[in-house]
Amino acid sequence: MAVPKVDLKPLSFVVVDDEVAILNLIGALLVNSGVKKVHKCKSAQEAQNILTDANVSIDCIVSDHSMQPVTGLELLQKIRAGNNLGVSRNLRFVMLTGHGDEEVVRAALALDVDAYVMKPVSQGGLISSIDRAFARKRMLKSGPDYEAIALPGSPAAS
Repeated sequence: MAVPKVDLKPLSFVVVDDEVAILNLIGALLVNSGVKKVHKCKSAQEAQNILTDANVSIDCIVSDHSMQPVTGLELLQKIRAGNNLGVSRNLRFVMLTGHGDEEVVRAALALDVDAYVMKPVSQGGLISSIDRAFARKRMLKSGPDYEAIALPGSPAAS
């Protein structure tokens, strides 16, 4: 079992994936690594509801990219731009993806994603990504700078 560098016990995670099997797998890997609180969401909209709940504190999001109608990149963009009332723009964000599409990776990096984890996910790979996310130091750009980033598949990207 991978031993995390970050103390995961006090942390609260939101996991977002429209594939229930992946959602359950990531949730189980986090719990097996010591995480006490995992919120599982089948859509970005569900995640936004949890993120904006004043009674819930979240430390990190692990989100799939390929979801509809709102992708993981769109969720990350909304957070970084400050478009989610009450959600810290600096929230740790780990992007989960089944493919390393160059456009997606480039957009995620421009949006200051904290780490990437590729499917199929292993416990070691997930923990490694979370460690990278919490070790990463960055200066956020302005909200409008993030809003201006064209996302793959969006009309502005064409």
